[in-house]
Amino acid sequence: MKNRPDIITRIPFFSISRHRATARIALALLLCAAVAAAAASCQRFKKLTGVDSKKQGAVIKIISPHHEGIRKEMQAGFEKWYKDKHGADMAVEWVESGGASNDLKFILSSFEKKPDGIGLDLFYGGGSDRYIELAAKGLLQPCKPPREIVSQIPADLKGAPLYDPEGRWYGVSLGAFGILVNKQIVKAQNLPEVKTWADLADPRLQGWIELSDPRQSSSAHAIFEILLQRYGWRQGWILLGKIISNCRALPGSSGQVPQDVAAGQIAYGLTLVSYAYSSIEEHGADKLGFTMPEDATAVTPDPIAVLKGAPNAEAACEFVNFSLTEQGQKLWILKKGAPGGPSEFSINTMAILPSVYESLNSANTVVALNPYKMPQIIRYDSAKGAARLNLVDELAGAMYIEPLQALAAARKALGAAATDDLFAPPLSEAQAMSLAAGGWADPAQKDAAITQWKSAAAARYRKPR
Repeated sequence: MKNRPDIITRIPFFSISRHRATARIALALLLCAAVAAAAASCQRFKKLTGVDSKKQGAVIKIISPHHEGIRKEMQAGFEKWYKDKHGADMAVEWVESGGASNDLKFILSSFEKKPDGIGLDLFYGGGSDRYIELAAKGLLQPCKPPREIVSQIPADLKGAPLYDPEGRWYGVSLGAFGILVNKQIVKAQNLPEVKTWADLADPRLQGWIELSDPRQSSSAHAIFEILLQRYGWRQGWILLGKIISNCRALPGSSGQVPQDVAAGQIAYGLTLVSYAYSSIEEHGADKLGFTMPEDATAVTPDPIAVLKGAPNAEAACEFVNFSLTEQGQKLWILKKGAPGGPSEFSINTMAILPSVYESLNSANTVVALNPYKMPQIIRYDSAKGAARLNLVDELAGAMYIEPLQALAAARKALGAAATDDLFAPPLSEAQAMSLAAGGWADPAQKDAAITQWKSAAAARYRKPR
C-alpha cells in the first residue's frame, strides 16, 4: 500500500500585504468577485424557481437543503399536479441557507424575532431529528393529507417514526447510509476491502476516507447518531474517533464526498444511498461500488413540514399532499426519462410509499434496495437523537474534527500502542443527556463546555509528541 499524501490543510484565500496599496487592490478584486458571484447566484436562483420576485402572484416559499435536482423535479411535478387539480397556477420559491443545520439555525433564530411566523411556508428535507425538535418547540403547524394516502405509510420503520401522529411533519423519502468505494483506487493502492463501519477504523486507511462535517450536514449527523446508538456512547465515539483520524478532510457539503470518491481523491466515502447510486449511474459500476455496512444500517425519513404562521398554509399542505402521492413518490426513485419518473435529474432515493416498490425493475431504477425488506436495519431512537442533536455535532467538532491533524498525528505516532483512551469522549452518555436537556440552552454554559472539550483534545493529542 502506497503512502497517502498529508491531510488537507485549509489555506486562507489571500493574506493582506504589508503594503496598503496591494491590500486595497486585493480587497477590490475580492469585492468584485463577490458581487459577480452573488449576481450569478441570483441568476441561478431565478432560473431554478421560475419566480420573478417583482411579479409574484400565488407562491409558496420553501426553505430546503435539497440539491438543485430534487428542487427542480419536485417543483415541476407539483406545479403540474396543482394546475391539473385546481385549474390555477401555484409557483414555488426556494430559500437556501447552506445545509440542513444552517436551515434549522435560521428557522429558530427567525422565530425568536418573529414568533408568529417568519414568512416561509415549508421546511423540506434535513432528517427527522430536526423536525422533532421544531415540533416540540411549537414551530410547526398540522397538515392533514387525505386518509387514503397516509394509511398506506407505516407509522414507523424499526422504531423510527415515518410521520408525526399529530400531522406536524411527514417523511416523504427514506435515507440510508453506506460506503461509496472507488474500486480502481482500492486496487491500485492495495487497500483492504471494507464491509463494515468498523473496518474504516483500520489505520492503514489513513488519508483515504472522507465524511462530511455533521455540524453542516444532516446526513453526516445521521451517520454519527447511528453509530452511537449501535455501539453505545463510549464505544461509538471511539469508533468515530478512529474513522475521523483516517479522514483526508471533512467537507461542509455532503455532496462533496461522492465527488471526491469519483475523482480518486479518496477511496472510501461515507454517504447517502442516493448520492452513491447517482455517482455509480454517472461514472459506472466498473469504477465505483457501494457497500451497505453489515454491522449497522438505519433507515430514517427525510421529512417535510408546514411552518407556524405559514403565509400560504393551504397551498403548502397541498405540496405535502403531492409529495405523498404515488405521482410525487415516483420522482424520488425512478430514473430520469422512465414513465412517471423525473425528466432532467435522476434523484435515486428510496420512496416512503411501500406500493411504489412493486413496479420497480432494473430498467426504470438503479435503486436496488427496498427499505421495508432490509434485514440489517437497527432500531433507531429518534427522540434520543433529537434531544442531543446539536450537542453531538459540537462535540464532534471540538474533540475530533477541528483538531483532525493533531488527532491523526497522535495516532500515527503511537502506532500499535494507541489505546481507545485516545478517542474516548470527554463525558458519559448520562452527562451528555443531562447537559442537552438543561444547560445546553444557555449560551454561556454551551460555550464553556465546547471550550473545555477543545482544551481536553489539545492536551490529549499533544502527549504522544
